[in-house]
Amino acid sequence: MSYKYWRIFATFLLALGLMAACSTQPVNNPSNLIPVKTNVQALTLGEINTTIVDACRSRGWVPTAINQGIVQCNITVRGRHKALVNIHFDEQHYTIEYADSEGLDYRLGKIHRNYNKWVILLGKEIDTELNQLVLR
Repeated sequence: MSYKYWRIFATFLLALGLMAACSTQPVNNPSNLIPVKTNVQALTLGEINTTIVDACRSRGWVPTAINQGIVQCNITVRGRHKALVNIHFDEQHYTIEYADSEGLDYRLGKIHRNYNKWVILLGKEIDTELNQLVLR
């Protein structure tokens, strides 16, 4: 190969690498407050657990209660992209933490941007369902 072709090939590889780097972002681990009932009575851990499990299911995640205060959820998209999160909670807040993934280019605290979208949407669904529970 001539110098010209090597230069074009090297430029192509650089562009490909930059595109791959742009599709990853730092892993998002959202943390949100649990709303308080209007009569200042806190939600019980059981109510929060059930609400988190229901929210996970409604977004297509498969939840498993690990123990009091932790729900583990996994999702598989298009049969090849998998994510696993642990949702830690108490009466005051919850946190969605990255646990594992396949096919999402996780490396050194960065992951494919779709993972972050899924987790943000999951957090919004949990917030919505918790707020509905408070208003009952």
